[in-house]
Amino acid sequence: MAIKEDGLSQRWESFHLTEGENDVIQISEDTIKGSNTRGEHCLMALLVYEKGYNRDAFKATMSKVWRLQGCVVFKEVGDNRFIMDFQYQVDKDKVLHGRPWFFNCALMVIQAFDGGMTIKDIPFSHEPFWVQIYNLPLIAMTHEVGIQVGRRIGVVHELDVDKEGLGWGKCL
Repeated sequence: MAIKEDGLSQRWESFHLTEGENDVIQISEDTIKGSNTRGEHCLMALLVYEKGYNRDAFKATMSKVWRLQGCVVFKEVGDNRFIMDFQYQVDKDKVLHGRPWFFNCALMVIQAFDGGMTIKDIPFSHEPFWVQIYNLPLIAMTHEVGIQVGRRIGVVHELDVDKEGLGWGKCL
């Protein structure tokens, strides 16, 4: 086995690009302008699912759940990774602001479209969640307490409290 590996290493070390193959290609802004404009109606998504799933069922189910005004086209771009191209901006905003989304108990992590990144470099590392805090004394069900507790978990985007900052109910 070592002999084959050594031979491969020697062959790899002798590998060099020709002068023409080593040239840098400059891509002008005008060349990518059209695809960048189209990306404004797109979102990137990762379905966090370890086992196989029915891709057609996923696409059909999510399109129905979202109740869009127009259509959405799912383009698979990697393992469980998609570009979702929305016909209307209002539909894109609805999906983005209605998170989190799940399919068959699998979380769908959504990111804004960034055409300047490669598929593998898109950071699917965060997804907003609604968090409910139970068994708090009523005097602690306030905007300030919600901010303090929420910041221990992550970034606080919104709290469900009234104009006075109170969130009295079953939970905060």
